[in-house]
Amino acid sequence: MGLAEDKQAKTPLELGLECPDSYLSSRSHWLDWSKYNGFVWCEGCKKDYPACLCLDDIDKATDLFLQSVESAKSI
Repeated sequence: MGLAEDKQAKTPLELGLECPDSYLSSRSHWLDWSKYNGFVWCEGCKKDYPACLCLDDIDKATDLFLQSVESAKSI
């Protein structure tokens, strides 16, 4: 998908994203947008994760994944 061109308007926290691997109680506050398009960066884990893996709601996760694929096609 390549590198992200610019930071998103909303933060990962505002979009309801949470780190899928963090053991910290305030795990959402550790997320920021990754340098990679369609990914988030977890400061606690020091890892990039696909944004769709950071949602508890499977329907929202599926929609986000499909939007990422569509976005990648247009590059």
